[in-house]
Amino acid sequence: MDKDVGNHGKEFVFFKRCIGNVILIKKCGTLSANTKNEYNLKDKNSPVSNDDVVGFKAYNIAAGTVIRMYDDSQGSTQDDWCEIIFKKDCKRVRITDLEQQVDNDKIRMLYFRDDNLNGKVSRIEINPGAYTSPDDYPGYLAFYSKNDCEGGLSGCVNSSAATYNCTKDDSPIKNDDARSLVLYAVQADINIVVYDNSSESTSDDYCTISVLEDVPANEPCGIPTFEKNQTYEDIVKTDYEENNGLDGKVSSISIS
Repeated sequence: MDKDVGNHGKEFVFFKRCIGNVILIKKCGTLSANTKNEYNLKDKNSPVSNDDVVGFKAYNIAAGTVIRMYDDSQGSTQDDWCEIIFKKDCKRVRITDLEQQVDNDKIRMLYFRDDNLNGKVSRIEINPGAYTSPDDYPGYLAFYSKNDCEGGLSGCVNSSAATYNCTKDDSPIKNDDARSLVLYAVQADINIVVYDNSSESTSDDYCTISVLEDVPANEPCGIPTFEKNQTYEDIVKTDYEENNGLDGKVSSISIS
């Protein structure tokens, strides 16, 4: 533990280099963890330098605090991003890689890959009172533009009950793009349906994805195609109703 932990307030100290995935050097900014805030690192007066952060040290962080870091300066989930939730009060936590999945007694960390996030962070969001119970932690669905969970991110949404029309301008998921899906920390008994039709009509192709067991936070479950009837890792089951193809043609999504 750092000898100067007592000299720090509730704060995140960011660094732009890491040696051997252990030692963080070259500080590039500090942010308070006392209040909810959002920072566009491209802003002229940003307290953290843009496209530099590869890791951080967190000091005296309260349980339930969440920090999110994005490649996109506006916080789009169609590019790389990560989320770290602090499960309990922590005097010091060190993160030396933003591109990893972690689930231990102190934190839950999820990384959503497009290409890279280390050294490309352009937005940071901090919320010290986001969650009061682990039951409140969100799961996520990350859609990918190629089969086998490859290619770029088509977008991410949390696993709360909702419907999305991908043809709308404000849709978090690109229209006619997704070919596969990764589930992160999604709870059992959630059902996801992806449709070719933007109005969720079952007269065209659709696939029902049933979550049979909780998806571990540090072991995401991939769905390589929407065009199969299959069970994956005894955790997720897919049922495909075929017309003329669904991969790369998803136009609406429902979660229940």
